[in-house]
Amino acid sequence: MGRDVWTERYSECYVSEKKMMIKHRVKSILIYVILSLSQLRFWINNRKLLAQISHKANQGQLTPVYFVVTQMEIWLNTELFRSLNATKRLDCTVLLFPDFESTTDNFARSVSEKEDDCKRLGLKFISCWDTSQNKVAIHPSMLQPGFIFYEQPLKSLCENWEVKAVVGNHLILYFPYGMLLANLPKLHYRLDFYFYCYRISVESIPRKILFAIHSPFLLFKTRLTGFPKSEVIFSKPTKLASQENFSCTWAPHWSVSPNSIISVSSFLRISNNIIDIALANPDIQFNFRPHPRLKHELEQQKTKTSELFDFIEKWNRLPNTKVITGSEYTNEIRMSDLLITDSISFLYEFLSTEKPIIITTPKINQNFNALGKLIASVSYRAVDALNIEYQIHRIRAGHDPLLNRRIRVLGILQRLTVRDSNNTIGLQILKELDR
Repeated sequence: MGRDVWTERYSECYVSEKKMMIKHRVKSILIYVILSLSQLRFWINNRKLLAQISHKANQGQLTPVYFVVTQMEIWLNTELFRSLNATKRLDCTVLLFPDFESTTDNFARSVSEKEDDCKRLGLKFISCWDTSQNKVAIHPSMLQPGFIFYEQPLKSLCENWEVKAVVGNHLILYFPYGMLLANLPKLHYRLDFYFYCYRISVESIPRKILFAIHSPFLLFKTRLTGFPKSEVIFSKPTKLASQENFSCTWAPHWSVSPNSIISVSSFLRISNNIIDIALANPDIQFNFRPHPRLKHELEQQKTKTSELFDFIEKWNRLPNTKVITGSEYTNEIRMSDLLITDSISFLYEFLSTEKPIIITTPKINQNFNALGKLIASVSYRAVDALNIEYQIHRIRAGHDPLLNRRIRVLGILQRLTVRDSNNTIGLQILKELDR
């Protein structure tokens, strides 16, 4: 009797589960069909827009190319702008907006800092933010039709830029500011942003595979192009490590808050220790390169506002220290003999020098994706001051047992990252115009 009751209950559960599965599959198919039809509509619209832009280009007019820049310091490589302008067919302009991750009070200052950077580098720019009203003054959709680049698919882009309003006037292109090594799939695969893109650039083969997994209907938009700094990273010379003029760079991440989307920064934990290490080793040059967002993140935590300024004040008192700021930091960092970091963005860039890295992030498995873990596996680990100083002296003395493994991993990553001069981001635009 009991067996019949359980059989009956199992049958009911099985039927109910089967109905739910069928309902879910039908829903998934409907969503896929709707999205595909919507993509077809955008494809038709984009083809018409491309034809208009190409027609003007064939008449000798320069094609506008806009760069929506929120965190210019992270990825900016002026050679990208210069190489595009050098074609004599494109007119590149940087559209400046504030860092929406910072507090409202700092919006005006963040735009002002970007303006100073553009003036210093000789870049054409438009400040799109009304600093007196703290609101958008010039929306991208108001500008002459052309190509418009976004460097990251953050939530703030979808909300503040009103991407839907841009689609009618511009061909939206996404390009990555660096090698994706963080384990943040929800942040880096925002379908509500990619949906409106005309083309999506990716820096590596693994990321294109992940695009296919997350959203197969976007795969046809994806192009392997590398990222803006990829051509420069492998061409800049680096000096060989020497015991006499040994230098190392400390590059902490911005995520100091435990409530951040990713919490890897060791700045608050070891900043005083790094000063002590620099003080105890006057014959070693120490460089400090903070993540551009670190200052804003500390300002959001009112109790920590003075931490960075106090650190820099003490740091600058030492004769063997230097603060590296600004957009064109790549060469200065690459001239170092050692990188100490928890900042995921720097790992791949410095790995290309084949020189050693010390990672101060405690939770590698939690915060890194597969490529990040691969780089971490050939880097030295040190989460406290004693181990950091020990590793510095060990590496300076020439003990680098991970060197050969590091070179092999770099070779793997180079094969996964497109660096073909015929497939750069800039040339992709010209190919579109010539179709």
